[in-house]
Amino acid sequence: MPTLIGGNNTYPSLEDVSSLVRSMVNDDQAGATGTIGEGQIFVDNPLISPAMQQFLNSALRWLYRGLRNVGSPTLIADNYILEGLTPVNGAYGLAVPSPETQVSIGFNGYFDGKQVNSSLALPSNLLVPLRMWERATGTQDIFQPMSQAQSGIPPGNQNDSFGLWEWRTDGIWMPGALITRDVRLRFRMSLPTFYGANINFTTTYIPILDSVEAVAFRVSALYARRLGSPLADSLFADADKERNELRNEMVRRAQGVDYRRGSYGDDDGLGLNPYFM
Repeated sequence: MPTLIGGNNTYPSLEDVSSLVRSMVNDDQAGATGTIGEGQIFVDNPLISPAMQQFLNSALRWLYRGLRNVGSPTLIADNYILEGLTPVNGAYGLAVPSPETQVSIGFNGYFDGKQVNSSLALPSNLLVPLRMWERATGTQDIFQPMSQAQSGIPPGNQNDSFGLWEWRTDGIWMPGALITRDVRLRFRMSLPTFYGANINFTTTYIPILDSVEAVAFRVSALYARRLGSPLADSLFADADKERNELRNEMVRRAQGVDYRRGSYGDDDGLGLNPYFM
């Protein structure tokens, strides 16, 4: 599975966020253990304050979604390889052209036209594929780019390569090939949310740099709205401002990349801005 390369000391912890939230909602006094800042109402323990965990995860999903929409590099995974996608298995047998048959890669595995191989599945954190490449299995050939079908996969007999792919029904569909193939994926991914009574807020990290204020303002806004506080709207506005600061940083970073715009339908991956793929 693709992983983030920042270390634990790089990213903010859940405790960084929850401590700031308690200060924002005036609940940063000593708590159950007598520790200042532990709080008495909006605490880390979901058995005492289930709202903290629910609001925190809602705020994280909101943050991730907003960053994905500007092509945040943190939320892009690449070089995920599936090896050994077997030939099309259609109405006329294995590795025999069958123009009415398509194959697919889904979260449950690889469908060759007749059966599913569950060991060749999409990664569970994939949200949408961005680009694909392929090569013959068992070779050291360079992966060659595949094209994304713009209006569905056209009918035709299979050959030795997939050639095309289409994202539909939360799966990658292809015409199939007459030989076994490997594919390489680049995709937008989801990041974790956190549930359960055993989460350690101090040692659990949010994999978005400098995100404490954005998440904390959003959690505080959700809590204020629950209480009917007139401050809720201003807190939501503050959260949006903090998230926009993160988004703007990523956009400015992308503007520093020298690239050319690809022509319509250009799917070869050459010269396109990687931050908006």
